[in-house]
Amino acid sequence: MTDSGKINTEPTQEGRYELPHGWAWAPIGDVCAINPRHERGVLADDTPVSFVPMAAVDHQSGAISESSVRPYGEVRKGFTHFAEGDVLFARITPCMENGKAAVARGLINGRGCGTTEFHVLRPLGGILSEYVYRYLRQKSFRRAAAAKMSGTAGQLRVATDYMKSVELPLAPLPEQQRIVAKIDGLFQQSRTAREALDRIPPLLKKFRQSVLAAAFRGDLTGDWREQNPDVEPASALLERMRAGRLRQEEVKKAKAEGRRPPRKPTNLGPGNLDSSRLPELPDGWAWTTLEFVASRQPRSIQSGPFGSNLHHSEFQDTGILAIGIDNVLDGRFSSGRRNLSIGMRQRVAEFSVGAPPRSLGAWVG
Repeated sequence: MTDSGKINTEPTQEGRYELPHGWAWAPIGDVCAINPRHERGVLADDTPVSFVPMAAVDHQSGAISESSVRPYGEVRKGFTHFAEGDVLFARITPCMENGKAAVARGLINGRGCGTTEFHVLRPLGGILSEYVYRYLRQKSFRRAAAAKMSGTAGQLRVATDYMKSVELPLAPLPEQQRIVAKIDGLFQQSRTAREALDRIPPLLKKFRQSVLAAAFRGDLTGDWREQNPDVEPASALLERMRAGRLRQEEVKKAKAEGRRPPRKPTNLGPGNLDSSRLPELPDGWAWTTLEFVASRQPRSIQSGPFGSNLHHSEFQDTGILAIGIDNVLDGRFSSGRRNLSIGMRQRVAEFSVGAPPRSLGAWVG
């Protein structure tokens, strides 16, 4: 600020850009009181005030969410002072880089105290607190401030002199009000959009389940069935599968008994699955069991996982792949990095999955 009391608009630092007509660059120290203290004698020691630790400031929303109430006498010394409408800006790493900043609102008796790791900016006449706050919250401002930090590793801080000298673009007061309102409106739209996006994953999950349910009720292929009425019904397919299964069993049994197997199955076994208590299916469909349609090869249907047969310490980086419940997620298979030695594989051979194609699922009851 010049001797005449006017804001100096001459270039004083790098990083400026051209401002709209009527705006001016101003050092923050010219438009804000930096780290003011409460006036002596205004508050009695037993006066309750708000107390704000660093953890009480949300780095995403900029809200003070977990302040407490303390007698002023307990926090008068050794803590930062601030009042209603002051801007709090974290000065220590990594809180500053993470965006810890807030406008002090709703303070008990209009006064507060808090951690000394806050810089406090009290806007003077003609500048809005929210305008200053929004400017400080920019990543570009925080990056520039981080480059000027001083101190030891893990204890780097933004100096008070830097906060006084760093410039901000000062708009006329009515335009500041419009800018703050615009930012608040756009940020509210952003929050609304984010909340809507957060609802999408569970909606997609429900949609996928609805599609699968509709598919296996025949709802997705109703038009196709009308256009293809002569397709072989599933009951005929099951009869052929049953005959083939019985043929395999009779041939195996005849060879074991040292006799010639019959040319045709002598017993086709029971009819279709009793579906009297099952939902009605479209014409041409039939109920059956997984066991019936699974391969007749050994261990075509089996349960896992290994339970206490294996421990994490027994896995290795190379060898035979070990599959756990976390290898299957949302219908996708990930091979992972857990492997077994050949010796360990023999110990748990009964759980072998075998060659693809295979279907993996998890049932928890």
